[in-house]
Amino acid sequence: MLVNKQRDLRRELIEKVRKDFFDSDCRVAETGVYTIYFNRKTTADDCSHYQDDYGSAYGTGTFFYRGGGPEASLRLLLHDHATGCFDDSKLFGHYFIFLIMPSGIRLLNDGTSLVKAFHDREGSYLASSFLLAAGLQGKLTLNRPAAIENLVTGAIVGTETLVNEITVFSADSHRLFPDIGFVAPGATGPRQQPLTRSGAIEEQSGALDNYFSSCAELAGTAGVDIGLTGGYDSRLILAHARNHFSNLQVHSHYRHTDSEELKIARQIAEGENIPFVSPEVVSPVEMDDKTLLGVIDSSCRFCDGAIRQHSNWMEEYNTLEYRMRVLGDKRLGFSGVGGEQYRNHDRLCCKPWLFRSWLKYSYVRKVAGKAFLRRKDEKELLDRIRTKMYTILGFPGRKAWIGIGDLKRIQNEIIIHAYRGARTDGENRHSWFLTPFADFHLSTAAYQVVRFLKDSKGFEAAMIRRADPGLASYATDYGYNLTGGEPLARKLVSSAYENLLPAFLKWKIRERFKSGRSGIDLRVKTGTSQLLKDYVSRVTALDLPLDVSLLMERTGTAHLVISLGYLLGKLEISAER
Repeated sequence: MLVNKQRDLRRELIEKVRKDFFDSDCRVAETGVYTIYFNRKTTADDCSHYQDDYGSAYGTGTFFYRGGGPEASLRLLLHDHATGCFDDSKLFGHYFIFLIMPSGIRLLNDGTSLVKAFHDREGSYLASSFLLAAGLQGKLTLNRPAAIENLVTGAIVGTETLVNEITVFSADSHRLFPDIGFVAPGATGPRQQPLTRSGAIEEQSGALDNYFSSCAELAGTAGVDIGLTGGYDSRLILAHARNHFSNLQVHSHYRHTDSEELKIARQIAEGENIPFVSPEVVSPVEMDDKTLLGVIDSSCRFCDGAIRQHSNWMEEYNTLEYRMRVLGDKRLGFSGVGGEQYRNHDRLCCKPWLFRSWLKYSYVRKVAGKAFLRRKDEKELLDRIRTKMYTILGFPGRKAWIGIGDLKRIQNEIIIHAYRGARTDGENRHSWFLTPFADFHLSTAAYQVVRFLKDSKGFEAAMIRRADPGLASYATDYGYNLTGGEPLARKLVSSAYENLLPAFLKWKIRERFKSGRSGIDLRVKTGTSQLLKDYVSRVTALDLPLDVSLLMERTGTAHLVISLGYLLGKLEISAER
């Protein structure tokens, strides 16, 4: 937490936040107009810091520079910045790093902001936690448009939060902190386009090898945990990790019903003699209200109040207690989020897609269905999200169609930040955690391979075969292994479906066959749980232009309603207009 001593920030709020969020022996730095508080990770004995004649360095998140561990990286960063030989191509991870030198403060940010920071409109503070930032505000008022977006997409695009008073840090925030020199990774200039598919595979695989080799010191000391599913991305992570690390385990979430994903993950672990972890959990429908409240409260703290599509606060998977059971003695986690940059999972190939149709049916209605009470309100939201996305990507306002290159930028620069990479932030408060495919250096380099993706997932499958042929031989939850690859008939049918049918019809078909209803168990649970009834009532009382009953019927949105109802009370957010 960085506090500007010249701003009008109530001292009692600072002291309360320090007591609630920081250890009593946390490190404090006084420099210029700022007081900066640094806390340790839950699993660490101290915060990441280093000091010598050049100055002091403090780091949050997970980072590695020139192949060093945390302390060595801070030492090298301080030296290289002081002597003018800093090389940003050697710095990887998700981080905010403070360098406090005689020449002033420099703040290094990873360029993707998966590890987030927050501030108010005046720049009175910069906090690495939304809940902490909320504690520094005297009053919180609901950002109604952001709340609507959150409920129907499970995300919030851009720098908005659920309250009007707090904003997510971005490049636009620099002006609020004029005494700080901000440093973010930049473009390395025009890249030479790979001439062949095989050359592109070698290039991307080499970049991954370099990444994993560079963090080998941290991995060897901390021990590695990898979340393994039945798909492509986590397998590609595991393939490269096994080539560089020996101290590792995999985990997969326990399920109360048959899970092909869990079955495949266990088969791989047993077949490759990799330690496997899958702690049992209690289903939300089996919890009494006291237990359920404990899980929701713990999930809120672990997720830092971020209500996101893949973070159900009623499930133990999103609590610190569960995460510690998974980690055991390991301290470095890996996620495969972002691996879709190596495959054309969406099959966009024959012709561009109309952006407005993609946004309406594949981004909003895919999650929430026809949740809006009036079409004009849905249109207002679509226009609002479109404006935010176009601004972030630098698209001209007249742009109507998107190709696969545009879609990859949307997935990488917007969707991962808006919701898919949310766990990276929560994990990094407690242990080391990396999402390699979303690293700035790897994700931007992957734009070079778009023309080799065609209409299939074959490019990523080839990367897995190159890294570890043995792992490629196991089945996926798509019904085939990666040695033979995706069957031609399946690829042709899927490509025809995605490219020949209009967006509206594709959505109708998905609603008919794939739409996730929240299930009778959760509906019954809501009917019998006074706790959940109260949360739903709070959201209903907001009088948003949404059918809350319909949202409660859908798997992807029911937990969003519950979480928002909880957070409104937890933070005492005012809903006044």
